Amino acid sequence: MEEKYNTNLASEFFVMSMLYRKGLDAYLTLGNKKGVDILIKKEDGTSLKIKVKGVNKRNGWPLSSGELSDSVDLFFILIGYEGKINDHNLQPKVWIIPAAIIKEKCKTSLMKSGKYLKYFSHRLVREEFSEYENNWESIEK
Repeated sequence: MEEKYNTNLASEFFVMSMLYRKGLDAYLTLGNKKGVDILIKKEDGTSLKIKVKGVNKRNGWPLSSGELSDSVDLFFILIGYEGKINDHNLQPKVWIIPAAIIKEKCKTSLMKSGKYLKYFSHRLVREEFSEYENNWESIEK
């Protein structure tokens, strides 16, 4: 039997679990075309917006132009299952990166269909963004 999974939902619920474990006041947004995936209400009354991106293998994380922002209250949480999404004994790799950095470092690729795809490189993250791996403190401050 073919194994099926929903990488995006698995990633969003994983992040929600981590945020609750850290004692944060987090809310999952619902809908097909939502602007953000999770809202975090901070003690000072301000909020943070979270975009969650999950990939099973070491592909780049696809982005839409509308997601790219310089907003200081927006973070991307990139989830990488490293090809082992069905191994429930392993935790995924997690990088928490400010949106402005994602916007600055995203790449564009021409697809066979003739359309352009924006993405954030998995290789770039592994090689140059180690300080953002498991960087939960950046959204706790």
